[in-house]
Amino acid sequence: MSTLTPVPLYFILCPAYHGASTLAWRLNLHPNILSLGSGNPLRREDAPVSDGSTVSTSPFWKEVIEELETKDEDPIETLLPQAPFIASNSKLNTWLNSLVAMLANETSPKAWKLVFEQANRFISMHDKFLNAIRERVPHKALVDAERSNLKFMVMASSGFPVKGVIHLVRDPRGYVAACKKYYPESTVENLTLEWAAAHTRIYRLATSFGKMPFMTLRYEDLMEKPQETYENAASFLGFREHITLEGPPGIGKNNLLGITAQDRSLEPVQNARNWAETLSPEEEARILHVAGPLFSEFGYKSENMP
Repeated sequence: MSTLTPVPLYFILCPAYHGASTLAWRLNLHPNILSLGSGNPLRREDAPVSDGSTVSTSPFWKEVIEELETKDEDPIETLLPQAPFIASNSKLNTWLNSLVAMLANETSPKAWKLVFEQANRFISMHDKFLNAIRERVPHKALVDAERSNLKFMVMASSGFPVKGVIHLVRDPRGYVAACKKYYPESTVENLTLEWAAAHTRIYRLATSFGKMPFMTLRYEDLMEKPQETYENAASFLGFREHITLEGPPGIGKNNLLGITAQDRSLEPVQNARNWAETLSPEEEARILHVAGPLFSEFGYKSENMP
């Protein structure tokens, strides 16, 4: 249903604390690739931008938002939604959009005519958004790092030029250790279940969207081998020439959201597997037990496998 002039669109899918912002920052350094980070510019809060400004003061984002003709009094219009607004209940809305997306993927984008008005509004806003950023920053591929399975499903099934997914994975022990810093009350079992459920959902998407290329990239490799993983990811996006990973971003490309100082690092990180410093052997064993076969499928190993 989208009438957008094709510029390949790629998605980064993963749970939190998997390096999506870091990968987005690095890919944005490529002269042919644009990423706008892992945030959303129209979520009402005045998010910081990588050039040191905020969404409300950034010349780039101010122009783009004005072009989208958002209206403060209309809560739907002030969002760049992850899916059409079909139902006011968020869980029901997610379920309905997922259902239509799967139907459209199996049949035709015309399936979105079942909710034509809502789908047309979503598609129209994203068409305008993608056209607006392309006019300001020429690029040959766009990387969406918002980490939204639902957004991927809707856009891939409704005619947008979605060409692939980079699935970031991480050792569950590292994920649990990272989460425990901010959510110390959470149990290692619950956090590992969240990890497994998130990756299982992405696996199912790869099966359901069988014609869509999926690339799996490990967080630890991303941190420890920045140049190699940069080249591999850029090659997956269709740019196979050797380009050295170096900054700063090109002219007009320093407009990313959700980027921290740590995300900007281009040097190898030696402590990407430092979970052992914060987890006891007993906790590690519990994590591995809950993680199940996904642990080995992602290429991870442990001497403490149960």
